[in-house]
Amino acid sequence: MLRIHSKVNTPYGEGILVSMETEYNGLYITYERTKCVVWFGTENPGKSDGYGRWISREISLRELVELNQDTIRNEKINDILDA
Repeated sequence: MLRIHSKVNTPYGEGILVSMETEYNGLYITYERTKCVVWFGTENPGKSDGYGRWISREISLRELVELNQDTIRNEKINDILDA
């Protein structure tokens, strides 16, 4: 499971997941429509296609899950072992 304030991999590099926004007050979560905001920091901001620098970027939940499958699997294993 991806958690707020955890490090995540993105197509733009490694960042920190800072928020997730869902429709209908979180009662209906879809991978495509859930918006995740990843913060990259001010020391090494990413570059957009000619639009300057940014320190955060919005990514779909589906994309984050696909790029972080190993992390998600390891967290599940650790949760089971800690129980």
